[in-house]
Amino acid sequence: MRQGTPAGPCDRPLPRRRFLHRYLAIAAMLAAATLASRTATAHVGSPDTFFAGSAGPWVVRVTVRPPGVVPGLAGIAVRVEGRGEAEAAPVRRVTVRPMRTDTGARGAPAPDVAVPVPGQPGLYSGSLWLMSRGAYTIEVVVEGSAVTGRVLVPVEAVATRQLPMGRALAFLVGAFAVLLVSGGLAIVYAAVRESTLRPGEAPSPGLRRRAIRATWTAALVFGALILGESRWSARVAGAAGRDLYRPYHVQADVRRDGSGGRMLRLSIDDPRWRGKDWHALVPDHGKIMHLFAMREPALDAFAHLHPVAVSERAFETPLPPLPAGAYSIFADVTDETGFAETLVCRAEIPAALPGPGASGSLPSEGQAGADPDDSWRVAPPLPPVVRSPARADLGAGYTMQWEGATGEGAPVAGRERPLTFSVADAAGASAALEPYMGMRAHAAVLRDDGSVFVHLHPMGTVSMASLDASRKMDAASSVPDAHAGMHGGAGAGAEKADGRIVLPYSFPTSGPYRIWVQVRTGGEIRTGVFDVMVR
Repeated sequence: MRQGTPAGPCDRPLPRRRFLHRYLAIAAMLAAATLASRTATAHVGSPDTFFAGSAGPWVVRVTVRPPGVVPGLAGIAVRVEGRGEAEAAPVRRVTVRPMRTDTGARGAPAPDVAVPVPGQPGLYSGSLWLMSRGAYTIEVVVEGSAVTGRVLVPVEAVATRQLPMGRALAFLVGAFAVLLVSGGLAIVYAAVRESTLRPGEAPSPGLRRRAIRATWTAALVFGALILGESRWSARVAGAAGRDLYRPYHVQADVRRDGSGGRMLRLSIDDPRWRGKDWHALVPDHGKIMHLFAMREPALDAFAHLHPVAVSERAFETPLPPLPAGAYSIFADVTDETGFAETLVCRAEIPAALPGPGASGSLPSEGQAGADPDDSWRVAPPLPPVVRSPARADLGAGYTMQWEGATGEGAPVAGRERPLTFSVADAAGASAALEPYMGMRAHAAVLRDDGSVFVHLHPMGTVSMASLDASRKMDAASSVPDAHAGMHGGAGAGAEKADGRIVLPYSFPTSGPYRIWVQVRTGGEIRTGVFDVMVR
């Protein structure tokens, strides 16, 4: 990354070029050290946080675009939609405020006002400084003339890179450095040579020699200071680089149990696990881990499983009858501070042993395993030329329709367009959706090369465990202020009573994606598979 400027003992004044190089190195390393921080992040290749919920009588969709460095500015977009009494009550203003989940409102700054976006009714934008690594809660307050609503959006402050110093800024810093050092040496020379003389008296040759010696001494002192600062800054920058976010290293193995079934074991063999920055895991949607497995490269086999902890570092789950092959593994976990992280690895799954009365063919979908919410689906492979199908067969006569998959509403990279699906029963009527781990639907989105993975539900990308941590923080640290008495809950008004599902999301990059949308209806977990080429 960056290197310090080695130098030997200084026995003469350093020329200005070397002063410039030293100060440039110091400034660059200090900038890198200041802007670098280590945190954890959920999902893969999709850093933005999406949230949908109710703020009093309003339905709000919040998008948080976190900075790549910490401290850094996070972009906030809030879309407000009225319903009921809010339809006739215009929004007076929208404010946003970052709160550290471990300190709450007492340590938070004053709220910032989000600015209405011209030409976009109901859309407000703002930016917030995230000053340190860790779990944050973004407080969004919608104020009307007679009613006020409020939601809490958990996010993680993530630093994944060090910012280089631009050439213009480096030149400016170097010029100031040369000016300061040159001025300091001139002051030393003038002070020794002339400070003791009477007005109009000329300095003697002895004073001139003494002033020259003092200037050389000052140059040596300045050089030693610059060298020391350079080496110190190099150490700080190196430590900051090592502390940038790196996901925990995990390993997946498959073994056969006593009955011939296949057990998937996920082992966290990273030395940082249970280290000084480690916190105990907490259940999310009632599960300690949500594991998604997709067969490479066709993405034709999918499983959503829930391993249980068998030791401090290992988790296990029985495998459903998935076909053999290489699988990408994505495991979502959340710790007690509200940090959500996705563990990533690969696994080679062997073929299942045929059981008594087996027909030799695998089922295409089902539920099995130690957890009743485990499910899987085998579908046709991702085609070479992706065309967005509008409908998926869910079995037993059920179908799922993707509304807006093609035409003007088709997904565009970087543009927030909610993914809307509707489920119909065999008679073509809107299906009654049953709760599936506390949600009306869960979805997994994967780019064909594995560079993007995200776990979605109607509330967005936030985990319920992170939201619970935000609510606990809010209850413990709330103080009487202008926002006292506000109401509103996460997702209370964002979902409908029919078979329609809305998932707030924005694809981060263009390219081919496969989406698995899971619902529970008729007592069964059913998975719709959709392919899309994001423009």
